[in-house]
Amino acid sequence: MAEGWALEWIRNQKEQLDDKLESVPENGEEIKQNYSMDKKHLDVTGSKEFITFGENPSDIERKISIIKNVVVASVALDSSAVFTTKSIDSSSELLTKKRKSVKSKAVKAMAKDGVDISAHIPKSIDEIFHNCVVNQSTEETQSRMNDVLNGNVANSDEDGKIDKLIVLCSCGDDVKNNLIRRSKSVDEWDIDPPTASAKSGEGDAAFRRVSLEIRRKVDILMEELFHSTL
Repeated sequence: MAEGWALEWIRNQKEQLDDKLESVPENGEEIKQNYSMDKKHLDVTGSKEFITFGENPSDIERKISIIKNVVVASVALDSSAVFTTKSIDSSSELLTKKRKSVKSKAVKAMAKDGVDISAHIPKSIDEIFHNCVVNQSTEETQSRMNDVLNGNVANSDEDGKIDKLIVLCSCGDDVKNNLIRRSKSVDEWDIDPPTASAKSGEGDAAFRRVSLEIRRKVDILMEELFHSTL
């Protein structure tokens, strides 16, 4: 859910910035707008022409570049949340692994607010850290990650270092240390696991409640991260 909302924030910001860039006049041409004045300052016509300048195109392009280079991904601390394993047969010790799908109730909860996470897949720590390469765009990193997850490319031996780690689950420090040691900054969010809340009596409504709670936190986080780089 957090990954879905973060990607949605990135998409929305990129669209807004692209629109801004398209609307900027060439060569700093002046824009004339109607500007309503306070009553005591009104002229005979009741309005006054106000002249302003559009935002600097280079500033908008820089913001777009920052947005394009943001990579967000969710990982499971426990590999059992990513894969199911079973023996090939009862007499063999060989195991087969199958990647799990995102919970259908989480997909439905996000879809109610226009965000589709049906194509998202659970990912392990190593799959992310080996493939979040510095200075790659979101599209390039996602493409490389998809290749690795589909078995088309071998994992790199070089680990990345992430700028911000958000821990959304309650777990011991020994479990989190693998992530924490590779992160520049760490925050923990106190958010109820929707599955547990649903089972304790809230029902499927817990998934949407948690989704919207995560959205509020993600929006604040992304705004803070974005503006800290400007």
